[in-house]
Amino acid sequence: MLTDGTLEVPVTGINMPDGMLLRTFPAKVKVNFKTGILPEHETELIDRFIKKMGQYTCVTRVDYQENVVSDLDDLFFKMAWFLLIFIVLLLLICVVLINNTIKIAIYSTQQTIQTMRLVGAKNSFIAAPFLRRSVIFGILGGLIADVLMAGVAYSFSTQFGIDVLDQKHWIAYGVMLIGIPIVGVIISYFSTLVSVHHFLKAKNIR
Repeated sequence: MLTDGTLEVPVTGINMPDGMLLRTFPAKVKVNFKTGILPEHETELIDRFIKKMGQYTCVTRVDYQENVVSDLDDLFFKMAWFLLIFIVLLLLICVVLINNTIKIAIYSTQQTIQTMRLVGAKNSFIAAPFLRRSVIFGILGGLIADVLMAGVAYSFSTQFGIDVLDQKHWIAYGVMLIGIPIVGVIISYFSTLVSVHHFLKAKNIR
């Protein structure tokens, strides 16, 4: 994600003779730039920029710490892979917790389920309350995640000066805020559906 930025740089002279004063108009030059993380293996963007700037006669040298930039680039993408693996593990833990919760809920209501079966209730009718509850919990979990993400984004914007709340990204943020509860409902619903049907068909539920 790249963010546009501006910076006013004062015009100064290099190797000025003693007693000489440089006066320019304007006294400052506005520089427009983009900040963010480069896509993977796209450090040649910097090389192209240096080559382009070197074509100006007023530019004597363009330099940057190539080793530091390369190390930071590798570090950011290793962190991205680590976060992806961490999210997958959290998802697996979430599914296991839902499965165990449904198992406990079904075993705690065995007598009610047995009574419902005696009067001819089908598994789909018995599972309906659990599925409705899973949808509610999925929505609540997604909304809580949205609030936490908004708080983290606001903290980064105010405390660290990182402009993550740029208006250019509001559409993406809106899609994310709506998508998180939807994903939460999908995960909760289907995990509950599989768990309920598995335990209702188990031989020890009589």
